[in-house]
Amino acid sequence: MQTEMIIIEDSDCTTNESIQIEMIRAWLHKIGEPEEDHFIVLDKCKRDPEAVQYFYRHATGEFLIK
Repeated sequence: MQTEMIIIEDSDCTTNESIQIEMIRAWLHKIGEPEEDHFIVLDKCKRDPEAVQYFYRHATGEFLIK
């Protein structure tokens, strides 16, 4: 019996982190962040779990500006 190996692009990220990063990517589009600058935030998130949580809170509206 042969098993297939699936390679995920961001293998350092958990599935939950990958979903959060995609939500952050959508949020960056929504707030009008220049697309050429998205990689700065996304690369930080891929390396730093605390950054994922920080930007994810923004993406989900936890830090609303009043």
